[in-house]
Amino acid sequence: MVKQYLSVGGDIINNTVHDNVGEQVGTISDILIDPEDSQPKVAVLSQGGILGLGSDHVALPFQLLRFNTNSSDIGLKVETQHIKDAPKISINKLKHHDSEEMDKLVRYYGESAFQHQDGVDSEGYTGENHTNHHHQGYEGSAKITGEGPETNPSDDMDFDQLKHGKR
Repeated sequence: MVKQYLSVGGDIINNTVHDNVGEQVGTISDILIDPEDSQPKVAVLSQGGILGLGSDHVALPFQLLRFNTNSSDIGLKVETQHIKDAPKISINKLKHHDSEEMDKLVRYYGESAFQHQDGVDSEGYTGENHTNHHHQGYEGSAKITGEGPETNPSDDMDFDQLKHGKR
């Protein structure tokens, strides 16, 4: 995996955030970074208005944003309604570390939403979420591209028999 860094000025600020179905939620107008641990804590979304005038601003934990460096897409890890139902806060007070404003956000989103999530370089990283989906056969890219063998022995195996010690 090739790591790609994000530029706050080029990849984040003024870029559109979409929900899980591709609808525009807002535009990132600011990122608030905690000076104690140097981690981004809060993203400020601008919603509505024209050229920033008359728009509403909503604060959410930075960790609720999902970045796709291949497509430059910024998405939400939560439903749009969750953002819409967030408490109204003063962004200016929040920028000056007003504890009451931050407490409103922490109570609404939960403390874990403001904690730094480990990335793929961390020891605790889990690369896959395992499911109960039953998979048989070989579906690798070599088979799809034709670079692999014509057949794979696993294609003809009865995995239910293997599980029960029969061959």
